[in-house]
Amino acid sequence: MREQTGRTQTDVAAQAGISREYLSSLETGRRPLSRNVAKRLAEIYGREVWEVLGIDASAETRALREEHKAVWGKLERLKEEHARELQAKQQEIDSLRAQLEEARHGRAFAESMCKMVLKQNNSGQDTGTDGENV
Repeated sequence: MREQTGRTQTDVAAQAGISREYLSSLETGRRPLSRNVAKRLAEIYGREVWEVLGIDASAETRALREEHKAVWGKLERLKEEHARELQAKQQEIDSLRAQLEEARHGRAFAESMCKMVLKQNNSGQDTGTDGENV
C-alpha cells in the first residue's frame, strides 16, 4: 500500500508516529501489526483497517451475512411468538371485560328489583286481606 501511494518508509513512519525500522519489519512480516498502528496506517493510505490487516473481506462479509440472517430469523420467530402471546392476552382481557359487563348488568338489575320491592313494601301496595303487609 505504501508503494501504491508512492510514499517512502521514512515519510509513512513519521506520519504514523513509528520508526522507519519498525515499519520495515511490519512490511516484511518480521513483526506483528497492532490494531492502533493498523488504524493509523489505514488513515494514511486512505484504506479500511481490515485491508491493512490483510483480512479477506469477502469471507468476513459472507460470515457476517450468515450471522445477520440467523439473528434476523430469530428476531422474526420471537416477534411471531410475542404476537401470539399478545393475542392470547387480548382475548383473555376481552373475556374478562365481557364478564365484568355481565356482572354490572346483573348488579344493576338486582338493585332495581330491590328498589322496586322496597318501594312496594313501603307504599303498602302489597297488603293481605286482613290488612297486614305481606
